[in-house]
Formats: sequence, C-alpha cells, structure tokens
Amino acid sequence: MFDTGSSIFTVTTTKINALQTAKPEVVDSLSVSSWGKQINFYGVRAKLPIKFGDKTLNGSVVYYDEQETFQDFYKFVKIWGLAGNVFFLQNTVIIDYKNKTFGVL
Repeated sequence: MFDTGSSIFTVTTTKINALQTAKPEVVDSLSVSSWGKQINFYGVRAKLPIKFGDKTLNGSVVYYDEQETFQDFYKFVKIWGLAGNVFFLQNTVIIDYKNKTFGVL
C-alpha cells in the first residue's frame, strides 16, 4: 500500500480514458507540483454516475493532464486510473489484507 498523491482529485487517468467516459467540456483545472514539476490537470464531468459495486460515490469529475505524465505508470501497474479521497469522505472503507479484497459502506 502506498500514497499516490492523487488525494486532491476524484479520479485521475489518461486524457483518452477521461474523454471516453466524460463530456469533453473542461469544468475544472488545477496546477500541482509533482517531483518539482508543475502539471496542469483538467477536469471533465463523467457521463454516468461513478459507482463502486452497487454504491454510487460522491463526485463526478475525471481529471487528466495534457502531457500524459503518468501514462507509463498506469500501463506499468495495469490500472485505468487512480481514485482520490473525495469518493470516500462520506463512506467507510474496509480493507481485508488476508483475502486481498476491500469494500465501501
């Protein structure tokens, strides 16, 4: 388990992934520092509610950066993107390390 630093965002992913799941109009932007480099992230509103199992989560903006700074990371760890803390502010997260599973209440 590690901190990805994506806590400030609802979801971060590649531009291609973001635009496949969201409307193209940018509704938010944020410039952040990552390893001493400024990166501009752009937020687009998801077309459908974001769910974890049957539970609809709070937040509907998907973020990407034009430089595709983390594209290689996503490919390397074989993930679509990263979820931040916003989804879980009103929820309880249960992590079962023994059985390698987790859930949200």
